[in-house]
Amino acid sequence: MTAAQRATALRVCAAIYGLGVAISMTPLWVRPAPSGQPPGFMTSLGYDASASLFFVASLIVIPFIASLTWGPLLDRLASNETQRWARNAAAIALLSALWTALQTKNVYWTALAPAVAVLAAFAARRIHADFTRRDLILLPTIATVFLALLDIASMPFDQIFMIAVFLVMAVRVEIAPPLTLTLSPQAGRGHSREAPLPAARGEGGAERRVRGLDPGFCFALSPLAVILQTHFFARDQRHFGWPPLLIALLMPIAMRVLAPRRAERFLRVALAWVIYPIFCYAYLSAGSLFSAEGEPRAAIFEDAQHIVPAHEMMRGEHAYRDIIPPHGFVQDALLDYLLMRRGDDTLGRLLKSRGTISALNSMATYAVGVAATGSPEAGLVSFFLAVTTGGGGGTFRFLPALITLAIALQAVRRRQPRLLAWAGACAVFAFMTSLDFGLYAGLTLLFAVTRFPGRRWRALRDAAIGGAIVAVIFAIGFAVAGILSDFVRVTFTEVATLGPAYALSLFDPPAGLEASRVVPELLAYFVEQTSYLYLIWVAALIFLVVALTMRMRISERRRARLDTLVVLAAFVVVCGIAYAERHHLYFKTVVPALLIATVVTMLHARLPAVRLGGWAVALLVLILARPTVHLSITTMLRHSRGPIDPTVHEIVDIVRARGALFPARDAAMIASVNRYVPLHVPPGATFFDFTNRGLLYFLFDRDCPIRQIEVAFYESENRQREVIARIEQNPNIRAALVPPSADSPDVDGVPNAVRAPLVWQYLQRHFTPDFQEGDVVFWRRVEFPQ
Repeated sequence: MTAAQRATALRVCAAIYGLGVAISMTPLWVRPAPSGQPPGFMTSLGYDASASLFFVASLIVIPFIASLTWGPLLDRLASNETQRWARNAAAIALLSALWTALQTKNVYWTALAPAVAVLAAFAARRIHADFTRRDLILLPTIATVFLALLDIASMPFDQIFMIAVFLVMAVRVEIAPPLTLTLSPQAGRGHSREAPLPAARGEGGAERRVRGLDPGFCFALSPLAVILQTHFFARDQRHFGWPPLLIALLMPIAMRVLAPRRAERFLRVALAWVIYPIFCYAYLSAGSLFSAEGEPRAAIFEDAQHIVPAHEMMRGEHAYRDIIPPHGFVQDALLDYLLMRRGDDTLGRLLKSRGTISALNSMATYAVGVAATGSPEAGLVSFFLAVTTGGGGGTFRFLPALITLAIALQAVRRRQPRLLAWAGACAVFAFMTSLDFGLYAGLTLLFAVTRFPGRRWRALRDAAIGGAIVAVIFAIGFAVAGILSDFVRVTFTEVATLGPAYALSLFDPPAGLEASRVVPELLAYFVEQTSYLYLIWVAALIFLVVALTMRMRISERRRARLDTLVVLAAFVVVCGIAYAERHHLYFKTVVPALLIATVVTMLHARLPAVRLGGWAVALLVLILARPTVHLSITTMLRHSRGPIDPTVHEIVDIVRARGALFPARDAAMIASVNRYVPLHVPPGATFFDFTNRGLLYFLFDRDCPIRQIEVAFYESENRQREVIARIEQNPNIRAALVPPSADSPDVDGVPNAVRAPLVWQYLQRHFTPDFQEGDVVFWRRVEFPQ
């Protein structure tokens, strides 16, 4: 851009600054109605009728005043003598006035805070800050400082965020100039540019400008300060903001002075493999609901699926033979079993440990972004986008599939089929963790195999070898435990056939797509939060179809980038199967990586039009990120000192329920069960659950008398008769927990009496009503086996 073009752009920013100031002046115009004001709408509200006139007049006049006032200074910023970073910083500062004005109508802050930033940029306009891609490390540093300031200051989040950005940028600019040292002649002759910098000595020495550590690398350790704000520390410790604030801001200065330039290679590796992954994990923890409330939330239905199988294994029963892990062995049996063996004997401790492990998804999200682009900084941006769109976490069952995807992407991008052996191993582990995600990972791996033209058989061989090794290890383990045949039979003849019992409607459009089903109006919903995932899935499908059916003559390097996008898009498309099963949008976790990889690929294209389109997609990504909403939610969570929802609370009179937060309805239900079970079901005895509340078996330390946790698992006639036979043969079953009536809705609104009518009829014949409190109904057994 020429100086005139830059000046024009800055004048636009100044006008927007004036618009923000005018909006922030709104409270000044909303005044009480003066005496004698004629009757009217504003008079009926008690306000000055001239308020709207003053408001519109300020919207028109103040942008003119701002542009004229800032004009001379902006012209100098637009000149060639000004560094580009200073010009961009001034423009962003002016634009921030509109952003903060829309959050808090504080005219003083809106006018003065951006003005101070512009003046600071003007004063430092000749400093060669030399910003590069490595300076994206400022994002996690700003996030760390922002969290620290939230714990220190009681200010609106927009003001705190602006202060955090200003402080980090001030440190970055301060450490930008080369160091100037006064050295004695002896020190000067013996000093190496790669060695640590010596101190100034005596008088008569010579000044020497020494190029130290790159400014971006000086911030390498600053993001790690967020560790002090995670759930691993006590509440008062993780909300004490001064230590992380000082570490984040002072560490770059210390690194600039003390670290030698030869440390850059080490720091580059440490950032990619250690620092960035740890930051992703720690930031997700620091801004989590668990960190805010101090205790994990429990769900009677969902948590039963992984806790009850582990509970039964602790009682000496076998997975698949005596209890069925619904999703997969690792997800719904092994993980919780190991936690229980370690000593996690309460629901709160189990959920906390499980959540701590599941948070590793944040690292996997970062890894997918890195593998898709080859850039740790792009992976970091992918993580931030995932967090702001709600896909940065997830349950443990996502983790192996994400790792498989990351390895497959790395193999395709680097053209190293040998890496597919690790991907194959992880794909099998993903299948053992969760059957559905194992399927998605396996299909994506096959797509990756096809991206090695001329070496497909070798790629397939490597993937098969890695998968076979893990499969053999699991097979040996199952054989030793005596459940290998049970695993094969139950997995492929029972669990795999449950799809129809949980199937939903063909397509349930979100509110946005429901409002408009025509093109091109439909395209506006690419930035609508309830609809964009559906449209991105369609876009990924179209891209995949074109990429797989069209031959393009491009360089090998560009082919590798394109093939990486193909594999990533394939995973997104394959995960659409989950929508057919339960309307789940599991691909949401990798959409950020797909978007960032698309932007990076387009910005590296040869055609100018494609590069321009890359900036358009980047703007779309920024809109989807909704950073303001994320900052607002993070502020609310950091300021919370207990349950955000007043209706959730801990149950303390049941030992195994301690340490977890239950919704009021579930807590009332558990209290009702507690008034019946201890009195009517003696130790060693149990009850039969016909209400999909299997978690009660764990909470009251009772045996689950059948293999299935949910009623939908035994809808077929043969399985219903199996359940009836197990009840008949088990004299320890003293009662049955049943719905209040035969037509009481349950999962998907279908009554359990309709799902399993034979079992319902058996319960009616052999059990009699004994207790009812709310929707908790127990029937007492009247006939016991001889």
